[in-house]
Amino acid sequence: VVQLHPRIQRLRRGIKEIEQSLQLLPPTRHPDLDNERMKYSFDCTPIPGVPSPHGPSSGVGGLKVDLRGSFEELDKTTGVKTATRSFDRTLILGPGAGQFPVRIVSDMLMLRAHGGHEAFKSEVEATPNPPISTANVVSTSTAGIQPEEEARKAAIASEVSNATGMKMEWTAALLAESGWDAQAALERFKDARVSLHLPRLMQILLTVS
Repeated sequence: VVQLHPRIQRLRRGIKEIEQSLQLLPPTRHPDLDNERMKYSFDCTPIPGVPSPHGPSSGVGGLKVDLRGSFEELDKTTGVKTATRSFDRTLILGPGAGQFPVRIVSDMLMLRAHGGHEAFKSEVEATPNPPISTANVVSTSTAGIQPEEEARKAAIASEVSNATGMKMEWTAALLAESGWDAQAALERFKDARVSLHLPRLMQILLTVS
């Protein structure tokens, strides 16, 4: 699922909804992180504009964590392996509030056919003494921009939906019209709510999903 709208439809909020979704997944067995670390890939990237837990703002600094690896899917009854799959997981972390100094703003998990972990090996490990050449230098400054932007928008949509009580579909439409500026979207929402000319529209927008 790569489009924003279907992603928003699959968004789960709150402990209860998240727990119910996780219970639908089959049991799994993952490689040991201490002894088989080469089967995982971690990337951490600072990300601006993460919604603040203290109310609407221009956003705060956060961290995008990309985790890739594989796991064995097990039968719920026998515990026997039924499949081996690869996964990509992207977490957006931001400042928390109260007793939780860090909060998970967004958590996206993608499962795919098993692809192994050979790509996780570094070039130095694959070639002990590689020749130094500027032709072999690959820029990664633009890698992952689209998934990062989608994750940022999903996080903003979740925050605005919580603040307004609107359905996620209407929240996304409001944000799109506001240039994905959370503050501007909230101002438009307030203007629409007090307007005497939009009673029917507000009745629809305020229907909690």
